[in-house]
Amino acid sequence: MTLKSTKIRWSILAFFALIIIGCAPQSKESTPDDAPPVSAENTLTVYSFRNYPNDQHLFRLFEQRTGFKVNVVTGKSEEIMKKMLDEGNSCPASLIILHDLSLILQLKQKGALQQGKFGKLNLTIPSRYSDPEEFWTGLSKWTPAFAYSTNKINQQLIGRYVDLANPKWKDKVLTTSSSNLMNQTLVAAMLAAEGPKAATNWVNGLMANLAETPMPDDYAVIQALAQGKGDIALINASSLIQYQRSGSAEAFQQTEGIGLLYPVCADGGTYFNLTVAGIPAHAPKPTVGNKLIEFMIDQEVQKLYAETLYEYPLNPYSVPNDFLIEIGGFKEKEVNFGLIGQNLDKAKEVIQAASWK
Repeated sequence: MTLKSTKIRWSILAFFALIIIGCAPQSKESTPDDAPPVSAENTLTVYSFRNYPNDQHLFRLFEQRTGFKVNVVTGKSEEIMKKMLDEGNSCPASLIILHDLSLILQLKQKGALQQGKFGKLNLTIPSRYSDPEEFWTGLSKWTPAFAYSTNKINQQLIGRYVDLANPKWKDKVLTTSSSNLMNQTLVAAMLAAEGPKAATNWVNGLMANLAETPMPDDYAVIQALAQGKGDIALINASSLIQYQRSGSAEAFQQTEGIGLLYPVCADGGTYFNLTVAGIPAHAPKPTVGNKLIEFMIDQEVQKLYAETLYEYPLNPYSVPNDFLIEIGGFKEKEVNFGLIGQNLDKAKEVIQAASWK
């Protein structure tokens, strides 16, 4: 599927959106003097990798419903995880939200989370998206995918993960660096589902086919693909849509001729990842943190939360973003999340042995 078919519709929507925004009254930025006093007892601290206007809107709704103001401390997932661990007993956070499944699995292994009361969440979202022992739960779903040049590649030739390791694509493949958590989690999932031989062969074949040194992030990979430095790329599927709709005319044009597909394993399943939430072991307000999680998997809240980053909501009654609907869904690869956690160290060894930089 290419993103070209969505561009005319998006251009029209963007044009009218700019008119509406330009005509709308500008709200006065609040100051400490304007805001009503909020006591520490009525404040919930959240550590989150996300920092978007939609999130602030959702947290204000939560405050209106519960009386608890949400104080958000943001940073990259690895940074806020380290911050939580370093603070130990003095950590003020009652909820942590991370972008990659591997990190929450590590926190559970370290004993840094406490059990939530997530049982009732299974009445709203499928139980496969949460820890069976209730130490964490998913909030939205995303997946590694293949981006490719539609002028050079027939998508029928790259529909499987193993295709990316085929020698026919030597000097054609682009990836992010080995420090990208997506790559580590994907290899750990392959180790858990397909065994060390298949996972190792795939990583070695992928490295043998690289067109360029692995890049720092998905946006750099997309730019290199647009410039013809490679023909196929392994990226987070959501990143391509985010890049196209970033507001940059250049980025919008660069996605011309770039297709996107979800690769499959031999059984037809596609590996996926989750944005996740858990309650720190020393959370001062675990009950309120639990209430915020329940709030975030509500049908309407799920839609707004997931579509901010063009991810799939976990609530089955929430409709994905239109762009994701056009791309299409995928059959989930069945993998035990616990086994993914157990294979994270092994995944790093496989990656290092293959000289994935």
